[in-house]
Amino acid sequence: MFLYMAAIDTPEEKSKFEELYRKYKEIMYYAALGILKDRDQSEDAVSQALFKIIDHLDEIGDIDSQKTKGFVITVAEHTAIDCYRKMRREKLTEMNEWEVYSQYTQEFEEGNEVEDCINSLPVNYAAVLRLRYSLGYSDEEIAKFLGITKENVRARAKRGKEKLGQILKERGIRY
Repeated sequence: MFLYMAAIDTPEEKSKFEELYRKYKEIMYYAALGILKDRDQSEDAVSQALFKIIDHLDEIGDIDSQKTKGFVITVAEHTAIDCYRKMRREKLTEMNEWEVYSQYTQEFEEGNEVEDCINSLPVNYAAVLRLRYSLGYSDEEIAKFLGITKENVRARAKRGKEKLGQILKERGIRY
């Protein structure tokens, strides 16, 4: 708590922050835990979120309002999502295409017809499609992970979508 207070200038803002902290710290933690599924990482995300909230203390009016509660929860969730993405990026930087493909193939629901079709694509197409559409990475990030150019990422995504469309059509699956 001392670190947070050191970042706040006026006694009024310190009082407001203390009240916010007491009222919303647990709900922020559970919001982060729902995303990160790890206690320590959730606590770190809440700490980061609290520093972000300090930057916007002057915009917060009534601490007991639904608007404030929504704001605090949203900041916690977005911070947790950022932590999750950072964790995924760090994990993926050492992987090659086959590792990306095999790791994320296991995570997706068995028996889903579209997922089965994606699994039947060549590894280089499936890896790019999964990273781009299922995990939300940009072309630049995918290029960095896989050690290829952004243009190559775009070409693989285009060809992968075309092949996926053909497979879906052959199997009679509407998309």
